[in-house]
Amino acid sequence: SLAEKLSGLGLAGSDRIRTLNQDIADVLFTDASDAPQRLGAETSAIYDNLKWALEVKRVLDNGLDATLRDLQAHRRDIEALPDTGVPGELRRELAEDMGTLSERLGKEDFYKHTADFNSQLTHLKGRVRGAVATLSDQQKLRLKEGVEDLQRIPEWEELTQEERGNAVNRLDGLALAATQDLAGLKKLLARDYDINSTLEELKRSIQRQGQERLRQRMEEERAKTGEKGPAKLSRSISVPVKMTSAADIDSLIQQLHEIKVQLCLYAEIEVSFSLKGE
Repeated sequence: SLAEKLSGLGLAGSDRIRTLNQDIADVLFTDASDAPQRLGAETSAIYDNLKWALEVKRVLDNGLDATLRDLQAHRRDIEALPDTGVPGELRRELAEDMGTLSERLGKEDFYKHTADFNSQLTHLKGRVRGAVATLSDQQKLRLKEGVEDLQRIPEWEELTQEERGNAVNRLDGLALAATQDLAGLKKLLARDYDINSTLEELKRSIQRQGQERLRQRMEEERAKTGEKGPAKLSRSISVPVKMTSAADIDSLIQQLHEIKVQLCLYAEIEVSFSLKGE
């Protein structure tokens, strides 16, 4: 069972335990007449291996088992993180630590480094906490910017107040209070996908809904004026000589976008621009 435990923990020494077990079985299989020679010689492999195995078992039972399982879980999850962003930075920062850990676990005297393993686990957990905090802050900012992205869509003005509120609430609902550990880091990474996919879905929905309402309004206006059949769309847009704010640019974009949406209602288009102001 000790050999299986060592293998399960990724530790060196499982072959040594199997050799010990086989040596003991060989002694018991015979009349044990060679036991004095095997155990009482100046150098005894069985004795040395027994002493080593007992010390390993004692240290593992005293807490090293749990520490190493936690370390191995951290190593597996950290090495499986994406190469970019906060998780990629975490991987690069801990690459040397992962190498040191693998080296120590591959030696049969690993049980002598309990204090080092405990310190290393504390260090890894601290770095994971830092990564979770950073990624959480980034996601909060991304959600805030996502709302601003939606509000910049020209069709946003076609939505009702209730529809705008629902869109914002849907994004706000993706905010995640993650635990500052590996589980929390994994949840944040999964939430990244949810945020991006939801934002793209909302953008498409707003554009589709807004364009449909704009077309309907244009058709109603044409019906009121008695305009029939494909006609020529003539529009004049007044453009400031100087644009000094994002609102000025957004206004021009909005006007051009409305014209673009109306193209399906007309056979021809003619847009003229005039400059205003100094």
